Amino acid sequence: MAQNMSNFDAVLKEVYVGPIREQLSQEKILLEKVQRNSQDLEGKYGVIPLHTARNTGVGARADTGTLPTAGQQGYAVSKWHMKYNYGRFKVTGPTIKASKSDKGAFAKAIDANIKGLTLDVKKNVNRQLFGDSSGAVAVLTSSTVTTPLTVQGLYWAANKYLPDNQPIQTITVADYATLRPADGATACAVNGTASVTSVPFDGSVFTSAVANDLLGLYGSTYAASGTNNDSSSKELNGLRLIVDDGNCPEDADWWNQDGTPAGDYTLGLVDFNPYPTWKAVVKESDTPRTSGATLPTRRALSESLMDEVVDAVADNGGNVDLIVTTRDIRRAYVDLLRNDKRFVNTTKLSGGYTAIDFNGIPIVTDSDCTRDDMYFLTMSSLVLFQESDWDWMDEDGAILSRVSGEDAYEAILYWYSQLGCYARNQNGRLTDIEAGQVS
Repeated sequence: MAQNMSNFDAVLKEVYVGPIREQLSQEKILLEKVQRNSQDLEGKYGVIPLHTARNTGVGARADTGTLPTAGQQGYAVSKWHMKYNYGRFKVTGPTIKASKSDKGAFAKAIDANIKGLTLDVKKNVNRQLFGDSSGAVAVLTSSTVTTPLTVQGLYWAANKYLPDNQPIQTITVADYATLRPADGATACAVNGTASVTSVPFDGSVFTSAVANDLLGLYGSTYAASGTNNDSSSKELNGLRLIVDDGNCPEDADWWNQDGTPAGDYTLGLVDFNPYPTWKAVVKESDTPRTSGATLPTRRALSESLMDEVVDAVADNGGNVDLIVTTRDIRRAYVDLLRNDKRFVNTTKLSGGYTAIDFNGIPIVTDSDCTRDDMYFLTMSSLVLFQESDWDWMDEDGAILSRVSGEDAYEAILYWYSQLGCYARNQNGRLTDIEAGQVS
């Protein structure tokens, strides 16, 4: 039976959308374990009422003493702007033509495309869930604009997410608004193999640069909009943003999602200055990072430091039930146990994850976790808002759409979502850990 474009659309919808959704929620600990919420949405926002203060109208008094002044609970409303992630793939006219007699042949022809797209999308989204929503992956260490750019990794090794042909752009730290090249302009791409200190590029768009400017992924990089609508950042909130206390000088700069001035420290459009409980527990070294290009002084991991974070989270009403870190830092923890001649306990979590034990709390690793950090999470305090699950864009009635000027069709996956938090202070981060990681 001859096949038409509607039949091919059906293949994408019926054969692939289910497995894609399943794949994109598995094998990555945060995507699988964080609770989903599609109900508490208002327009483009997920909404969470925050309990910010207790009633002060309590206390013991003497006989006939004056009763406590009446008080009330304190609340604020956090609003979490949806972020929009996409994946596109293209199939040529000859491929479709060759499959006209067999719907199964079409599925086979595009199978590698779909699997590759799913893997790439998952990797990109998972990086976002550990980042700071800025889209930045490195910091310039020189004002030289000739190739290669000299860089320092921000939260990961500088070359971790900069493969050959990856489109890039810089954001100036002078105003956190000037992008080079601007969104929509001719992109500049990595040209060759990036290292942990240099990024070769193709093009002449970097007409100026300043040390400490950020290097990000083209089209995804933060740019301060000056509007109080949480739309300056394009990427999802990540743990490096949510599990933070605002004490590092860098935190006031590219982490203000609503475009407010440095020092306002907003998250979910709530400033922690009037609400001090709207801060996570963070244990840094005595000399933490002071600017994007200046590394902190790292210190050795110890169980005492880990206990400090767990105890501080418990004091805030949290219950750490998952620790996420890098493989380097996990090895450092295992070495602590082995040096004390102790047995390394392992356990299997749902989803097939293998964890090692810290006082009954599972420790798991993720390849996209920020390199100096251990995250101590109360999982019930985190939420992934979804305005839509992963699906094909087909509002015009067709999944496959013609590519202008080409003998080809394309399909677009989309996901409207945002990572939010019910109680920021019920999560902690132990940072500046020395574990032999790449700087």
